[in-house]
Amino acid sequence: MVQDFDRTLVRAQAIAAEHSDRVRWEEVIPYSRTKFVALARSLVSGWAERDIESLFLPFDGHRTPSEQAKLFLKRPRVTNARPWQSPHNWGCAVDFVAFTADGWSWDANEDWDGLGSYAAAHGLTQPIKWDRPHIEDPGAWTIIRPLAGLR
Repeated sequence: MVQDFDRTLVRAQAIAAEHSDRVRWEEVIPYSRTKFVALARSLVSGWAERDIESLFLPFDGHRTPSEQAKLFLKRPRVTNARPWQSPHNWGCAVDFVAFTADGWSWDANEDWDGLGSYAAAHGLTQPIKWDRPHIEDPGAWTIIRPLAGLR
């Protein structure tokens, strides 16, 4: 059991390092980036200490308008936000997905409530109930939305 745990953690750390290009940390607002990085570290620690059931890692961060358009057109629908309507386009949202021994998991049985609790402890929110991996910085998004002409 301990060996499986250690192997999963080592593999997860390697995957997270490989995946940092997809998250594009440098394009996440610095104020928000600090919170998201602290959340990522906290989630790994909480999982290692068995405080949270699922190991959540950053999966997707900043998105270009063309990436957002592709997601918007995807079926089944994975987002309701068109280009420039998503906090991902503005660098104030990151998706955290469970990582298991079998790879990435969006399974409904993952500890999504635990992810939300950890996010809240870092001043972040999990505002979309059907998109549980989505974590955003409400402070940054509150400032950006009106500047972007969004309601």
